[in-house]
Amino acid sequence: MEVGYWTEHGNGPALLLVHGGMCDHTIWDAQVDVLAETFRVITLDLPGHGRSHAMQARADFENYVAAVDSVRAAARADRVALVGHAMGATIVSLYARLHPLRAAALVGVEGDLDPRTMPQMNPGWNTGALDEAAREMIVRSKFTPDTPDDVRSKLLTVALATPEETAIAIRSAKMRERGRRYPQSDVPALAIYGASSKLPDEVLVRSSLSNYESRQIDGTGPFLMMERPDEFSDALSGFLIRVGYSAAGSD
Repeated sequence: MEVGYWTEHGNGPALLLVHGGMCDHTIWDAQVDVLAETFRVITLDLPGHGRSHAMQARADFENYVAAVDSVRAAARADRVALVGHAMGATIVSLYARLHPLRAAALVGVEGDLDPRTMPQMNPGWNTGALDEAAREMIVRSKFTPDTPDDVRSKLLTVALATPEETAIAIRSAKMRERGRRYPQSDVPALAIYGASSKLPDEVLVRSSLSNYESRQIDGTGPFLMMERPDEFSDALSGFLIRVGYSAAGSD
């Protein structure tokens, strides 16, 4: 797997941040400096996004995991805590199953750590073109009345820069992954959601992630790490320190 674009900041236990579909590494900009005070923060652009080339193999979740692991290897990080937003949450969850010795902790952000909780796609997006107008409609559908204007602008810019073929490949990959049962894992896992989000069936999620917990952040929508960056960073850091993944407690 070709190593895509990635960045690193700070020192300490490695923390790898994975964006969702039609986004790129810059969605984590508000977290990097704060988290880099405690962790070695690694961000990346998934294949076909941002500065990374399109995936040569079929775009499925195993190959997205391989892309993430190629960055981990290039960064020479033996173990990582993984944070994934939206589709990135499912990618990091599968990563923990395929590379259990590499994954120290999981954090899903407005995404599904268990594909069985993936919602049905909007029927209008299941087939056909995903041109600029369609991509814009998809992104705008995620906004809430409280989504700040600067967040809206940034997300629309990134989504419209994503090639249509990448968006179509993501759609196909998600449709194939939905409903899949992942092997059991006891890696510590946290899901963070916006205030208006419907939480998944926690009994179902815990049947495959035994050390799973969830929380919501008030006053946020699906892009909470951009909307309330300080609260999000505090929640993320607090969880990782509590499960022993910090300079003092990690290996």
